[in-house]
Amino acid sequence: MPASLGTAETTTTSSKRRAAARRILLLLLLSVVSCFSVVQFYPILTSSSSMITMMKGVPPGVSLSDKEYESNDETMTIGSSASPLASSETRVKNVAGNPKLSSELHQSGEGGGTCSAKNANNGKSARAFHGVVSPFCRNMATSEIEDDPWMTVDAVYGSEEGFVDDGWQHSIYSIEVWVGLRKCDSIQFAENEPCEWMRITDEKPMVVELVFDDDENNREEDDVNVSPEETKKIFTDDGRLAYTWDNVQMYKNKNKEGSSGSSSSKNRRTTHKQRRIIKGVRISLPGKQRQLSVQEVKIWARIEEEQKANACVNDRIGDDCATDLTLDWAYLPQNFRFARENWNRTMYKSLEKSIEETQSSKCNAPRAASTDSYNIGMGGKGAGLASTIHFLSGYLSDAHLQNKPWVFAGRLNYAYNRNCAKSKLTGDVECYFKPYSACDKIKQTAFAKWKPYPAKTNRCTMPRNRCRDLAPWKRVPTSVANYYSRAPSSSLSSSSSSGSMLQYNKGLFFFRSAIVARMMRLNQKTIEELSLHRVKESIGFKHPIIGVHVRRGDACHTTGRKNRCRSFEETYLPHIRTLSEKYGVNRVFLATDDDALLRKVKSSPAANEFEFVNVKMDRSIYKASKLIERRTELYTEKSNVAHEMTLQALTDIFLLAEADAFIGHFLSNLSRLAIELSAAEKGFVPPFVSVDGQWCRHWKFCR
Repeated sequence: MPASLGTAETTTTSSKRRAAARRILLLLLLSVVSCFSVVQFYPILTSSSSMITMMKGVPPGVSLSDKEYESNDETMTIGSSASPLASSETRVKNVAGNPKLSSELHQSGEGGGTCSAKNANNGKSARAFHGVVSPFCRNMATSEIEDDPWMTVDAVYGSEEGFVDDGWQHSIYSIEVWVGLRKCDSIQFAENEPCEWMRITDEKPMVVELVFDDDENNREEDDVNVSPEETKKIFTDDGRLAYTWDNVQMYKNKNKEGSSGSSSSKNRRTTHKQRRIIKGVRISLPGKQRQLSVQEVKIWARIEEEQKANACVNDRIGDDCATDLTLDWAYLPQNFRFARENWNRTMYKSLEKSIEETQSSKCNAPRAASTDSYNIGMGGKGAGLASTIHFLSGYLSDAHLQNKPWVFAGRLNYAYNRNCAKSKLTGDVECYFKPYSACDKIKQTAFAKWKPYPAKTNRCTMPRNRCRDLAPWKRVPTSVANYYSRAPSSSLSSSSSSGSMLQYNKGLFFFRSAIVARMMRLNQKTIEELSLHRVKESIGFKHPIIGVHVRRGDACHTTGRKNRCRSFEETYLPHIRTLSEKYGVNRVFLATDDDALLRKVKSSPAANEFEFVNVKMDRSIYKASKLIERRTELYTEKSNVAHEMTLQALTDIFLLAEADAFIGHFLSNLSRLAIELSAAEKGFVPPFVSVDGQWCRHWKFCR
């Protein structure tokens, strides 16, 4: 081979190699830039997702192993649903109308009136009422005391946009009979309230029946009868807030097997059976001298999937936006995809980012920050853990709305323990949580100057009457900077440079959830100590699961529940049955401070109905007739009792928040904190029932 030719070939080969190397280098450079962008954006996108992974004991950024979760950011996703609970596969619409009673209770004299049938169609189903007759029937439809009282409610389909054709008239998904939380059922009220007038038992059942249209013009040719089991449901247990009949017709207007054009006689019969028209429902109480009292009847019919629904606003949620989080005691959604859409993830992520930015700004100007050094409780050191978090969240929300970083330089009673002293964080919230703000110098300076507030007897020991003048803490934003925008793939993409604003219209619960999610970010040491993934494995905490909070201990002797704590069977079990039947789940996580209650539940007949799981812990410390925060001997650097109580409370809070449905009592701050964190985690408000009040009313800055 000539030398010149070999040189040319060598030069060409070298050039190709250099070109390839440049391309590889360019690709590597682009990859680094892309990774850097993702790293920069990812913490913003998953500001609450990091909390979610902490709740599950998984470090931020690590994929979750549970099959029901697809990623840290898109939690609670199974197929096309947003929850592992059973629900309607399509949107639904409440078509109940024209209620009629066998008789209507009328009370004469001063304050008299009629508890008319039309009250059962007023959209106030999940609120408590405090009596039987007017004016205390409180939106109830109540019959006279008579033999076999009944009520009928029509399915009023009309021609509203969203219904596809006549076939959808027969596709009823769920029927709900809301009897309301009666005064005698709620632990908020005295034990001696009579309930016999609406008692439901084996001997005195409630019957719900489908009413079919017998008009020959509306019947299909060769229409067939259905079995009695498909047209009637009998309830024999008392104490429920709502009696639900779900999966009434799990089919649309098409053949159950094969295509609609099939000539199979079996398919033809199935089609005709599916097309039988449901006119409405009939509710009755068979028996002598009974009284029917209903707060609302709902008939949920499937509607067109593509129908675009208007989002609920101002603390309203639900398939019909009828549930008011500030007033209602329960929420039973039919379709979780709509619940997730209604939450408005773009606004929530933007709100989180806005709070994060405010808490990271103006740290070089102490006067520009809002610094607070006193807490609720004795000596200004805190009350119960959840109560303290809620109180401090008011400081944060107030500062955020003033566009100021909030710095807490006060004390946390639970952080007075041997563990925190060892970490040199005695009395500091940062013994358990991540810093609330980036203004560390301001915090340390004010923290060092702190002195106990002198008053020792008043539970609300704060200067300037701040404990009672909480009007500023009831405010919500009017607008939120839009840091994210919807991409075609339904993921969120950064658009912080756009400067666009979102009109805020979601109410107080939405805002409070974002605030407490910020405050409940655990530090790495606490995450490791809690080890929630190991706890869940050891006790059998698996999805789907209902979380139940039963507050006993000091609360039964000192709070609004004084001498009113009731049995598990009569107060909580009826609601567990409702959620179990509606959403197809029989596993229950029981969070309580009462060991005796746990033993009783696990040896009761209810243990044959449900699989109860609970965290193994020493609950003897909670047996006291004195408020836990007033037992000052617990909070000392020489003891670790306060540390153990903190870990126990955090474990219960985060596992309750992870549960797919929730039963608690919103007189308790722990229950309210759990439902707020649950909504923040899931991206929608989960099904819930409170046994003693609405979420908002019992905390001063709510309402």
